Amino acid sequence: LMPLHRNDTVTEAATVDEIEISLIDQEPRVDSRLIAKRMGVDHRSTFRLVTKFKADLEELGLLRFEIAKVGVMGRPEKFAHLNEDQSVFLLTLTRNTPEAVNLKLDLTKAFKRFRDIARHQLRQAEKRAALDWQQARQDGKATRRELAAVLADFVAYARGRGCRHPESYFVNVTRMVYRTFFQLAPDAEQRLSHTIRDHLDERQLRDLASVEERLALEIDDGMARGMDHKAIFAEAKALVVELARIFRPAPVLPAATGAGLTTGGKSGRRRTVVQLPLLEPRAGNR
Repeated sequence: LMPLHRNDTVTEAATVDEIEISLIDQEPRVDSRLIAKRMGVDHRSTFRLVTKFKADLEELGLLRFEIAKVGVMGRPEKFAHLNEDQSVFLLTLTRNTPEAVNLKLDLTKAFKRFRDIARHQLRQAEKRAALDWQQARQDGKATRRELAAVLADFVAYARGRGCRHPESYFVNVTRMVYRTFFQLAPDAEQRLSHTIRDHLDERQLRDLASVEERLALEIDDGMARGMDHKAIFAEAKALVVELARIFRPAPVLPAATGAGLTTGGKSGRRRTVVQLPLLEPRAGNR
């Protein structure tokens, strides 16, 4: 028997004909006191059935119990949160009265209503998440184009100061950002062929855009001050490391292109580090 703490109860509920279905530990359940009330019997007799047939009910799912104070004196009362199968089985243990028949039907309707609401809410959340991801992706493209323009100027700047391979800065800056923020191994660009940005969630995309915006300003400011190109790159690297402490890098989860519906490391789930490519085309259309 598993006790249920009140803070385990989620507030979402669906009510049909005075039957409230609540989400308990991510599973829809009904209060045994409500069943007793609809049957017109004392809850103690209903709870005795739950206790007597505990083993059978546990075959249909984990039993959840809670203790609540009732009455003026605050007398504690123990009751059960039953899932759909458990509640229907409990009714089969009672006489097949008109009240029991009606309650079985209403329970079925209430659980169905809860599932319909849950599916609708999930679809709406997925639509909102998809739209937010798409907007973040578009905003990120604009920021990336700005950084690419600054890097192109920096390549010319470094060449003018005698750098033998200035074009490598474009690759090195991009690689440095991705490896710092998304915990990618040095050989990541050889492991998969798709672009990393289509595997980032909304938060990661927006964090990356903020970093690239700051990075473009830092490099542009260094050139305006006439700094040595190596010193500019060193300061840019230090900035990225500092920003990484603020934005808290997260591993990348694989996702269908354009989906971007992962959690960004905030949900507490264990995440697998995936080696993804580092570079995007320089044409600026991504």
